[in-house]
Amino acid sequence: MVAVVITVAATADARRTEAEAIERSRVVAAGVGAAYVAAKSTPHDARVAAAYKRLQAETDQLFHDALRTDVLNPTRIVFTRCPRHM
Repeated sequence: MVAVVITVAATADARRTEAEAIERSRVVAAGVGAAYVAAKSTPHDARVAAAYKRLQAETDQLFHDALRTDVLNPTRIVFTRCPRHM
């Protein structure tokens, strides 16, 4: 009986910890969103242009790696708005 009580208490603690982590994530996301909205757009700034160029290279590499056809079970990525496939 004691083991069951400990298990239930541990499960409750895990749920509380998970809920707290989700709330912290929401707070952080709200802060990031607010900073994004408040930020001045500077797409032609040298640092911004360099960051976009690096982002493009990293994204291209990720898609290249994800879509390799020379593997046994290649990945298929589909973009859709169909709720059945989400």
